[in-house]
Amino acid sequence: MNSNLNYNQFKNSIKLETKNEGKLITKRDGNKSKFNIHKIFLAVLAALKSSKEGDTEQAQNITKIIDDTLSYVENISVEDIQNIVEKTLMIEGFLETAKAYIIYRKEHQDNREFLDLLMEKIKRISVETNKDNANIGHSPASKMYQIGAEASKAYYRKYGIPKKIVKEVVDGFIHLHDEDYFDKTINCLSIPLKKILTNMLKYPLEYTTLANPKRIATASSLAGIILQRISNDVFGGTMLPNLDICFQEMIDEGYLEKPTEKEVQQAMQSLICNLQTLRSRAGNQIPFSSITLGLSSGKYGRMVTKYILEEFIKGDAIGSTFIFPNLTFKLLKGINFEKEDVNYDLYQLALKAAGSRMNPTFTLLDSPVYAKYKPREVNIMGCTDGNEIITYKFEGNLYVESFKRMWDRLSKHFNPKEQIPEQPHLYMDLTNVEIYDTKEGFVDTKRIIRNVSKDWLNIKFSNGRSLFCTTDHPFETNKGMVLAKDLDETHTILTNTKQYHEEKQIFNPEKAWLLGFILCDGCYANGLVSSIAAKSEDDIEAFYIQACKNHFNLETKTVLRERGVKGTYKELISIKTGKILKYLREEFEGVKKLDRHIPNEVFSWDYESRLSFLIGMIDADGYINPKSSNIQIGSTNKELALQQMALAQTLNMPSKVYQNHYNPKDKSKIRYQVYFPPTQELIEKLVCEKKKNNYKEKIIEDINTVEAQVVEKIKVEKEDFSYDVTTASEHFEVSGIYSHNCRTFVLGNVNGEEVSEGRGNLFPTTLNLPRIALVSKGEIFNKDLNSFFKILKQKLDIVKEVSDIRLTALNKLKAYDIPYLFGNQIYYNSDKINLQKEDSIKEAMKQGSISIGFVGLAECVKALIGTHHGETSEALTLARKINEFIREYCDNLIIETGYNWSCYATPAESTINKVFKDRKDFGSIEGVTNRDFYSNSFHVPVYYPCKIEKKITIEGMFHEFNNAGRITYIEFDSPTENNLVGMDKCLKYMLKAGVAYAGINFPLDTCKDCRQRGVFNGTCPNCGGNNIEEVRRISGYLGTTDRVNPSKGAEIKERLAHNGRK
Repeated sequence: MNSNLNYNQFKNSIKLETKNEGKLITKRDGNKSKFNIHKIFLAVLAALKSSKEGDTEQAQNITKIIDDTLSYVENISVEDIQNIVEKTLMIEGFLETAKAYIIYRKEHQDNREFLDLLMEKIKRISVETNKDNANIGHSPASKMYQIGAEASKAYYRKYGIPKKIVKEVVDGFIHLHDEDYFDKTINCLSIPLKKILTNMLKYPLEYTTLANPKRIATASSLAGIILQRISNDVFGGTMLPNLDICFQEMIDEGYLEKPTEKEVQQAMQSLICNLQTLRSRAGNQIPFSSITLGLSSGKYGRMVTKYILEEFIKGDAIGSTFIFPNLTFKLLKGINFEKEDVNYDLYQLALKAAGSRMNPTFTLLDSPVYAKYKPREVNIMGCTDGNEIITYKFEGNLYVESFKRMWDRLSKHFNPKEQIPEQPHLYMDLTNVEIYDTKEGFVDTKRIIRNVSKDWLNIKFSNGRSLFCTTDHPFETNKGMVLAKDLDETHTILTNTKQYHEEKQIFNPEKAWLLGFILCDGCYANGLVSSIAAKSEDDIEAFYIQACKNHFNLETKTVLRERGVKGTYKELISIKTGKILKYLREEFEGVKKLDRHIPNEVFSWDYESRLSFLIGMIDADGYINPKSSNIQIGSTNKELALQQMALAQTLNMPSKVYQNHYNPKDKSKIRYQVYFPPTQELIEKLVCEKKKNNYKEKIIEDINTVEAQVVEKIKVEKEDFSYDVTTASEHFEVSGIYSHNCRTFVLGNVNGEEVSEGRGNLFPTTLNLPRIALVSKGEIFNKDLNSFFKILKQKLDIVKEVSDIRLTALNKLKAYDIPYLFGNQIYYNSDKINLQKEDSIKEAMKQGSISIGFVGLAECVKALIGTHHGETSEALTLARKINEFIREYCDNLIIETGYNWSCYATPAESTINKVFKDRKDFGSIEGVTNRDFYSNSFHVPVYYPCKIEKKITIEGMFHEFNNAGRITYIEFDSPTENNLVGMDKCLKYMLKAGVAYAGINFPLDTCKDCRQRGVFNGTCPNCGGNNIEEVRRISGYLGTTDRVNPSKGAEIKERLAHNGRK
């Protein structure tokens, strides 16, 4: 449409007559205005020019027809006029013009609706502020902030974000956190406080440049001001990490004078007061502030921790609970978690504070989740030894070979890439590769990874099996997922007594025997030579010579040799070997015995040929134990031994593989002994009568065990490659043992050092999992899981797309756009790249992370299969699979984009109410949409009766997946300050279950009249007053119930304590 056309231009130059003179038009808002024929003419002319179908003359003719039609209409409305314009254009044959006019009309309608919606939101905010965030108050500044936020959000949805993504947001599939800040700033920051306080001249506060503080009182006051200032630069939370260590180091290094204990106490009181009262974001709210502490064992660091905890226990002047800052006490064995630890007394004080005020929460640094991280170092997980064998298919061919050989084979087809620049840890993304899963059969394999690992274990099982793996390799056990280092005799592992094989090729049994014999006892470096005993193996000699003649057309002579004290032996030397040597090298893929392996094609041969190949190896290197009548084959080649085990199992002979340390001086030298009960058919077809005569037709033990017990765990120190795969089922079979994918690389920062200070999250986006489940194919509680994961992948792709848009927009910001944080080079690495105020913040932002979160995992699983993960093991397995699917997607994005992507267990507050639209669209579904809230991330529903141990065990299985943030809460029915022993047991159980971050919850009421604390149900039992402050855990922070949104309020009311009481 031509926006340059206007009413004033035509009203005098063109004479338009009308039959509707004096009529009043009803506008959309109900007001009346005089009929104006020139405005209709102007709209028609603009449409004609836009479509290039006409000019002024055609516009006049059409306007006359419209005017004639309207003369028959009484009480004309704006909609009447627009409808008649559309119909007239189409009847008169101006189809493109009609189309242009309809689009024009739709755009104007959308703009009106957009404005109406915005005005309605502003009207509501003017009455009461939005309660999506319980930290926003009701002040004039709060109302102005939210009005601006709604206008900003509306602008982005109209002009900044693609319509298809806006639709995903409006439909409720995804939630853009702090959408009003879409291209303005980043989410959160861990403040490098010591860096700032010791360089105040470099980091001025706006127009004021201050000197470095000399006293702890000044330092603590500045800490609060710095936190407030940074809160105005970000839209999320800010943290003062390791505050106790920070102040201790500043005193030790002479930046601060040594304070008295009273001065430390007063300084901490001042800091807590400041963080409770300072406002950020134009007076809108108290900063989302956090402090971590607990690790400093220095005199002053301990004082800092002590007096902050005591201040929280005491509360404010009338006994109310401090809402901010959030406190996190870091638990670490050797520092504070055990009775003999130097800071154990501070841990007890922290328990008392948590039991009376729900602060602090606890980070369990001994958790396996944190074991993957070390200060200033990215740690890479391993998996299994390269000589363990894998069964897989590639481009339709079957392979049963070592991890190491698999890597070498696939690297000819796929490009190995670095996980981290200039480090030896590699990976390959795969296509058309399937690996055998003991339970699922062949499953799609997305990736193979090769890491350099140092910490190894040799795990031995009760059925004679063993696995050489890294200490952090996860096993599926009878007690759930357990890392290798934590296995003990109470754990059992699933093993397989069968081996997958195919009978696609009819081979020759005699040639198969010959190849098996040469593999184990032949030498073909320069010629073909095999060795046998000087006596009692004449039958092997004759059979071997004839087989060489039949299949290789070789003449073979026998030569008697001396072997020192071991006596004489025979060499069977073939003459004119020619092309045969090349054939053998290609078949066995190695010349030295340690490099050889059973050709993969053997596992696709017919039954008789496979049996003959095995017999050839037994005749060459095997032995029948006269006591047990079991076959034994020895080898120092681990891959070969495991393949022999696998081959025997294709022939229905379950096998063991024992390890013998044949060199007392070098425990790393191992001889592998394959051990299995032979079938009668195998015995009858043995060539060597001497070996056959040892068979007594008796088996003294059953080795068909499927569930094998852990019997021994041997620590091995060496630096070598470890291998892992990423499969669709999360599992694979390695050396006949059911194994789990490792979390192979957990990268805290792919673009720099693994540190927290000065870094933070750029922005999170959250998925509404229940809605994804509800739209997937199938009946409710009986959904098609393939459909669900397909849609989940599509929504994750959309999250990546909108994240790319958001990141691109943020990359355009200059340092002066976020003045204190980037303009002063406070953000990590911005000083190293010498970021100037006019520079883009793009390079500095690479140190941050982008998170993908989720809400309602419990309701999602309920919608899919009819139970949530607190109710059945099937649902728990599915829930873990979904969470890991999201995590794997994030890990893949790290490699794809070069940014730090992470998986986020969203602390549902503003996302908790997604249920309302889902209920409207899908109806009220028990356990899914029938309540006014969705469950927090992976949490067991708050209304589900669940004992403490069960909740911890279940939720502990999810912490490893959510590296951007996760927490497990235990709900009690009242404050626990008098049960510190119970709280300690609870935290230690959490550590054992894999929980990384934990909190204690309970109802906490305070009477503002008499200062009584407890659980009151609206009336103070002490004074009878009803001036009650009700403090509850909102999500990651505390808040009062009068400030929560309706969904969070409904969730709080339904919380059950984990002794089954509300």
